[in-house]
Amino acid sequence: MLEQSQIIVEKDKECVTKLKMYFLLLRAFDGQTNVFNDIVNLLPRFQKIGINTLWLSPPQPQTAAAPPMFALNDHGYWPSDHGKIDPILGGEIAFEHLIKEAHRYGIEIAIDAVLNHFGYADEVILNGEKIFTSNPNYFVIIPNIQSTYNRHNELNWKIEESLDVENILQYREELSQYPLFDLPTLRKDNSHIRTYLLDSYKKFIDMKITTFRIDAAKHMPAEFLIDFSDQLNNYSLMQWNRPIKFIWEVYICNSHALSKFIQGTLESLKDSSNTFFYDFPMRQEFKRIQDSNYRFEWLVSFIQHREQTQQYLNHLIPLVEDHDDGLPINNPSIARMIYVLTEFYSRNSTFIYHGSEQTGIRTVNRPRINTINEFGDIALLVDRLGHQLLSYRICQETQTLFHVIEQDFLISEKQLTNKRSIFLAMNKSSISRTIELSLQDLYGKSQITIENILEANDSKAELISSSKILRLTVSPFNFLIIETQPVVQ
Repeated sequence: MLEQSQIIVEKDKECVTKLKMYFLLLRAFDGQTNVFNDIVNLLPRFQKIGINTLWLSPPQPQTAAAPPMFALNDHGYWPSDHGKIDPILGGEIAFEHLIKEAHRYGIEIAIDAVLNHFGYADEVILNGEKIFTSNPNYFVIIPNIQSTYNRHNELNWKIEESLDVENILQYREELSQYPLFDLPTLRKDNSHIRTYLLDSYKKFIDMKITTFRIDAAKHMPAEFLIDFSDQLNNYSLMQWNRPIKFIWEVYICNSHALSKFIQGTLESLKDSSNTFFYDFPMRQEFKRIQDSNYRFEWLVSFIQHREQTQQYLNHLIPLVEDHDDGLPINNPSIARMIYVLTEFYSRNSTFIYHGSEQTGIRTVNRPRINTINEFGDIALLVDRLGHQLLSYRICQETQTLFHVIEQDFLISEKQLTNKRSIFLAMNKSSISRTIELSLQDLYGKSQITIENILEANDSKAELISSSKILRLTVSPFNFLIIETQPVVQ
């Protein structure tokens, strides 16, 4: 019998989303004709792995200038005009064609909203007017930018360590007064700037964009972002009768601090049901599995603590890799384990980053890849597991149980009130493991069916019907996922 501390009841799941995203770094995509047209040709592949939202890095034209500290703008987050489509990527007509064709495959297009800054340049064009980036009426000017870095870093640490929502929001407000690095950072209290940004992104809504990722959200004033989100959502509802989804990039790795930040944000929005945040705390914890000394006991403690103390988990979008995350996971077995754990313990589906659908392909963080492998191991396991977990995610009361918790071995279960269960067994050791679990208390006299969801080589599940014993064998550095449920008489 499990102790109470090993049982978690998941509640308050009305905001769980069915987003299944793939993130394409447009400037790392070598188009043969133009990038947008070539992506159109890949839409059937995205559909095959269950992707329903294609998130594109900023499609706007970029500034050419770059400071000595950067070799090149290979990410595309230095816009020169927020309301234009870069002709280098294919231009506006090709972009609108991509959106139209994606909808034919049941795929929405999401884009980044880089509201905080322009790219590196001495002057930019804003509403047809040439503006110098040294103009203090339009840009945040700090006389000695180097002198602000220490305070900038100090505020980030204060946010991570704070337990109080008011303190977190106060530190965030001070942080928003500084430029992001030394990028030409827009003044959000300038009405011309605010109108320019709103009009720029209303244009994307008119193109049928339905989801925006808010880049660097922690570095912008709360009042500005709340007003921007509310106005953009109202515009979409009035013009097109559809709400907008917002995904805020708030880089906070302390789970409690992020929860408090989310609380302060959602309480200020007119409609918070379609606002989500990236789950950086889970990514940081789960990627520690790459360390050979990492213990599954630590993972369980992390899951238990946040499930029992935090109320906004349904607003979190899980991730494992992205364009800012340094080197890829170089061990395919460990990569698969991390993705499985992330998908299993999240309320929403894990997004897949450019080139990460197949382990071992990415050797650098921003690879130049112009195709997608619809048979990739990560793509298939996220799609298969996410599909199977949907009913557990939307159910108002799903129990998460931990049956075996050892340094290198874990067996966990998600259980519905109708006694349908999905089991995850994971082995991080170099030897095969076999464990037997009794299902007698759960099923009583009922007959049981068992279905293999995901299994690695030499891993298997057996059900001894007479005694209702579930025997799980998991090969080294592998996992096994099965589902059991009573037979309907």
